[in-house]
Amino acid sequence: MNELAPHTEHIGASVRRRYGHHWMMLACCIPMLLIVIALVVTGVASASAIICALVCVAMMTVIMAGMGHGHGDN
Repeated sequence: MNELAPHTEHIGASVRRRYGHHWMMLACCIPMLLIVIALVVTGVASASAIICALVCVAMMTVIMAGMGHGHGDN
């Protein structure tokens, strides 16, 4: 059992590093969403702009989920 512990820790660190990066990239979408909401509330943009912003976030999620980031952990 002790022989598996280092391997398990390595996998856990890899998963944390990979998905932590994904959350940070998605967090970059928050300013865009806030700007779109502000534009809709002030009447500058139509409500369909929110749908476009959400589609953008969804595309970013799919792209980030599919990326291996060159670490060989696809």
